[in-house]
Amino acid sequence: MIGQKRTKKIGKLSLESGANLILVAPSGHGKTMLAGELAGSVYINLDSPYPPFEILELFEWNSVSKRIVCDEIHSCNKQDEWAIFLDRFLGNVIFTTTDPEKVIEAIKTRCFVLELAAYSIKELARISGVWGRNSKLIANLSRGIPRRASNLGILFKEFGGSMQDFLDMLGVEVVNNTPLFPEEMAYLAALENGPVGRENLKRLLNLADVQEVELSLLRIGLVKITHAGRELNL
Repeated sequence: MIGQKRTKKIGKLSLESGANLILVAPSGHGKTMLAGELAGSVYINLDSPYPPFEILELFEWNSVSKRIVCDEIHSCNKQDEWAIFLDRFLGNVIFTTTDPEKVIEAIKTRCFVLELAAYSIKELARISGVWGRNSKLIANLSRGIPRRASNLGILFKEFGGSMQDFLDMLGVEVVNNTPLFPEEMAYLAALENGPVGRENLKRLLNLADVQEVELSLLRIGLVKITHAGRELNL
């Protein structure tokens, strides 16, 4: 996994000291991949977000692996049972979440909370696999999201045309010297008449992931969040 050197170091030290972890980052930032890398070569990756009490006795006798990875703990409706499990489990649990506010305090107090670092343009360019003068533009278009950088890199290499043709194919438009995707343009258009609350934005916009679009626009400084809602920052 490219990047996250400091995060990896802190995570490994925390696990070696016996702590459980909560990895925090928006969608597409590699939380699950990092959790697997920190857990090591042998661990249990839960398909279900519920605590596996049935393995407690097994783990007491099995010294090969005592680590569990559980994705998106905030979506679990039995978080109180996880708190009980953590007190009884002899190994480490690595949770991931995009919404730490929905994780109960009983879990947070039993874990070391670690937020993934922001990715640099250089790291995003390496992740995209695009080299030369186009690498920085692809990295910028990824808006700091490594999964998007990887996907854009794959698309660009498969496309086989010029960068301008590639941008036209994606529907990218330039506003104030910033290239914007159609979904970002739609988000900005929804704010033209003043502040809009997050829930109202979800109803106005037919987007698969409003949070990801919002994060992108916040990062490039075109949107700000105030007490009144989301506002343009042009």
